[in-house]
Amino acid sequence: MWREYLTNITVDEFSNLVATHKVILLYPQTSYRNLFLSYILDTVENEFLYYRIKPDETTITDSLSGLIEEIGNDFGGKIRSELKTGNVEKLARALAEELKQMGSDTILYLDEADYLELNDDYRLFFTGLAENLSDQNKVFINSRELTTEPWQKMVLEGTAGVVGTERRQSQLMFTAENADKPQLEIYAFGRGHAIINGLTVESWDGALPRNLFFYFIDKDLVTRDEIFNVFWSELNVKEATNVFHVTKRKISERLSLNVLDAENYELTTYSTGFYRPGDKIARHYDVAEFETAVDEASMTFDDDEQAALYRRAVDLYRAPFLLSIDMPWVHERREKLQRQLLEALIGLARIYKSSEKYEESLGYFMRAIHEIPLREDIHREVMSLYETLGFPGEAIRQYEQLEALLQDTLGVAPGPETQELLQKIQS
Repeated sequence: MWREYLTNITVDEFSNLVATHKVILLYPQTSYRNLFLSYILDTVENEFLYYRIKPDETTITDSLSGLIEEIGNDFGGKIRSELKTGNVEKLARALAEELKQMGSDTILYLDEADYLELNDDYRLFFTGLAENLSDQNKVFINSRELTTEPWQKMVLEGTAGVVGTERRQSQLMFTAENADKPQLEIYAFGRGHAIINGLTVESWDGALPRNLFFYFIDKDLVTRDEIFNVFWSELNVKEATNVFHVTKRKISERLSLNVLDAENYELTTYSTGFYRPGDKIARHYDVAEFETAVDEASMTFDDDEQAALYRRAVDLYRAPFLLSIDMPWVHERREKLQRQLLEALIGLARIYKSSEKYEESLGYFMRAIHEIPLREDIHREVMSLYETLGFPGEAIRQYEQLEALLQDTLGVAPGPETQELLQKIQS
C-alpha cells in the first residue's frame, strides 16, 4: 500500500485534476467520498454511469456482467462478446470503446471496487482500461483498499490522480455558504435529537419518520433501493414507494414547523438516481464532525495537532450512536463509531505516554478498556503505567480483573506476554 499526502483542494484544483487524468482514485481513508460524488453529479453535463460492485462480484467478468445488466439499453454489446473469452485485456479495450461510443466525456464511477480480487486479472484489466481510454472519458475508482500496482505506476506517469487525502477545517467541501438558511443541528450520539433554528423537533409523527430522518442525515448519498432494503424489504416496490413518500413528507412537515415562513423545507433532493442533502437547510452533524476529527488526526504527523483532534473527537462522543433506534444499520454504524472512538482514546493515551504524562495516559487507556474490556494489550499498558507511577498493587489488581474477565467470558487465561509482565511487576 502507499499513501499520497495532500494538504487541501479547491474546486479549480479538483476540476483540473479530473481534466488532466483519465483515472481518478478516491483515497481509501477519505470521509469525503460522498462530497466528491455529489460534486461530480452536480457538474457533469454528459453521460454519467454509476455502478456499485456487489460483494459476490469478485472477478472482472462478474463485475462487468453486472455493469452491463444494470446500465442496459444499447450499452455493453462489445463487452458481452468478449465475456465469452474471459480475456481481461480484451474486456478492458471493449469497456473503453463502449464509454467512447456513449460520448467523448462519459464518466464511469466504480464504487466499492475492493470487492474485486486483487490479482493479475485486476492489474491487467485496469492497466488496459487506462491505456485504451480516450483522453476525455474518465473512470473514478472508489475502494477501501488499493494495491501498489497498477495504481502507483499510473500516478507517477500522470495517468491517474488521487483525491481525498486533504485535511479540512470544516465539512464544507469547496466554499463557505453565504446565503441565510435555516440551521439544522443534529445530535446522534446518545438517544438522538434535532434542533432547527434553536427549536427542538419535539414530535416526528411516529417512529418511522424519525428513523428515516436519521438515516438520511447519516447517509449523504443513497439510492432508493438501498432505502427500501433497509426499511421496507418485505414490501413490493409499489407499496414501499407509497410508504416512503408519505414518510418523507412527514419529515419535511416536522422541519418546516420550526421555520417561521411558508416555505416547505425538504431534507433531501433527488437526482441521477441518488437522494442527497437538500440545499435549503444548513446542517451541523456531530457524527460528521467526530469522524472528520478522527480522519484528520490519522493524517497528521504533529503530535500536538493530533492530540487536539483526538480530544475533539472524544468530546463529541457523548454516548453510543442512536441508542433509541434498534435497527441493523444503526448497530453497524454504532460499532464503527465505537472503533473510531477507540482509535482516538488509544491515540491520545500513547501521545501522552510518549510525553511522559503518565497520569493522563492512564486515564485514556482506562477509558479504552471501558469501551472494549477484552483488549489484553490495553490492560498491559495500564499495568505498566501503574508500575511506572509507583502503584504495583494497582497493576496486580488490574491483572486479576483481566484474569477473571477472560475466564468468565472466554474460558482462557491471560497470554504469556501479560503473565511475564505480572512476574516482572511482582519481582
